[in-house]
Amino acid sequence: PGCGLDLSGKCPACAADLAQAARSCPNCGQDLCPVCQSAVAREDRQCPVCGQDFDFFCSQCGTQLYAGATDCSACGLSFAVEN
Repeated sequence: PGCGLDLSGKCPACAADLAQAARSCPNCGQDLCPVCQSAVAREDRQCPVCGQDFDFFCSQCGTQLYAGATDCSACGLSFAVEN
């Protein structure tokens, strides 16, 4: 379709076959939207194709975080911001 949604089951970056609901390509490592499998940037907070909001969790304690959080409200872990 002309909307940018690729339903082929192939990685949009390298055309490798993808498992259903893959979050990244096993061949090239491209991050994928868990809903539509469109290519997304690691820093995306929402899929640019289907609009799915992404969930974020603390890597130390597993608490769900809001997009853009700089530290965990539960355990205090600080998240480095890459430029």
